[in-house]
Amino acid sequence: MNILFLRRNMPGLALVFSCVAVFCLHSSAVGQGSPDIVWRKGAHSDGVTAVAVSPDSKLIASSSFDNTVKLWSLPTGNLVRSLSHPEDVESVAFSPDGSMIAAGDDNNEVRIWRTSDGELLATLKGHADWVRGVAFSPDGKYLASGSDDSTVILWQVAGWVPLHKITAHDDVVSRVAFSPNGAYLASGSWDGTVKVWNVPAGTLARTLKHPDDVECVAFSPDGGLLAAGDDNKEVRLWDVATGALVRTLAGHEDWVLSVAFSPDGQRVAAGGGDFDEKIIMWRVADGEILGTITGHQGGIPGLAFSQDGKWLLSGSGDKSVKLWEVPDDLSAVGHQDTVSEVAFSPDGSMAASAGWDDVVILWDVASGRMIRSFRHSNDVECVAFSPDGTLLAAGDDDNEVRLWRVSDGTMMRILRDTRIGSSRWLSRQTGLCWLRQAMTRP
Repeated sequence: MNILFLRRNMPGLALVFSCVAVFCLHSSAVGQGSPDIVWRKGAHSDGVTAVAVSPDSKLIASSSFDNTVKLWSLPTGNLVRSLSHPEDVESVAFSPDGSMIAAGDDNNEVRIWRTSDGELLATLKGHADWVRGVAFSPDGKYLASGSDDSTVILWQVAGWVPLHKITAHDDVVSRVAFSPNGAYLASGSWDGTVKVWNVPAGTLARTLKHPDDVECVAFSPDGGLLAAGDDNKEVRLWDVATGALVRTLAGHEDWVLSVAFSPDGQRVAAGGGDFDEKIIMWRVADGEILGTITGHQGGIPGLAFSQDGKWLLSGSGDKSVKLWEVPDDLSAVGHQDTVSEVAFSPDGSMAASAGWDDVVILWDVASGRMIRSFRHSNDVECVAFSPDGTLLAAGDDDNEVRLWRVSDGTMMRILRDTRIGSSRWLSRQTGLCWLRQAMTRP
């Protein structure tokens, strides 16, 4: 993996994650500019919907639209076994002792599998639509399932009987999660809310409102915070005790499909949708972006840390499961391939870097912090600010110039000109002049 410093006094580094294991159906799942790959092998024949890591960090489970749950050894990635469902599998979770796996599917069922030999232990029926979320309570006494039928069912593991069926939301229940002490159950929904329920009573503790559909939820390891990702491209961190919004984490350019806290609670990671295809990691204490991972070619609805915090697991609609090694020091952030050019805003407060990882990154010069990133479909060769600093132009190897609004990251226009020949030409000084003129075109 190429590690390049940005020019001048920018402290950014290339991405500090390395991909140590990739399971993918096609080699094309590993895109240009992706991190180093130790090996690759077949995963699923359709999109991956969720991933989980066993409590002892020795196994990985992945669910898929190919009607299977697959178990992999960690970190070798060898396939242990495949568990078949009658329909697409939407969600997967390990029991706290790792002895069982629960998986929800589009047959409106939850199937319980014994981890050691793959024996089907139970099939739970009670939902009237797809089961998108499953989670075990930390003490192993309960299993929660959330469905497109807008309900959450709290199952008693002893006997697999429903303890409560809660008409929880006004729309699809996308994901469910228990607090670490087992006192609360959170459910995220496409009705734009996260609801927190008392366990085992099944009564509503509080409702947390988002501006758009909620796709994922996760509690911090100490139970003090609840993270929820939504279709407003944000992750919101909530104080569980008070219901107060602690902070909003931005940086994604599409829906946030998955979210996970690191075991030490100091970091939170989130996976984006099909028009984003990246994982962003923030520092919980101040919301600073610590790292951006690119390498998937589809949305990332599955994300999980290993219990020791050394590995980050991601599952994507590109049919791949990827395992990333997480370094202890996440103070740096930047490109994961060659930095082709850097430009400074007219007032000198910002810098933009173009990279062969298909990304332009906007930096705050004073602090060196990443402000936001702009995604292209190919290597980005050159970048320039408009004279007033409100727009950013970037030329890429698709022979396109994309115009971005600096203030919010909105793509304003794509300029195509066959006379360019190759966008590498644009990286010359004359090319930058052309870019500045291009931004004034009607």
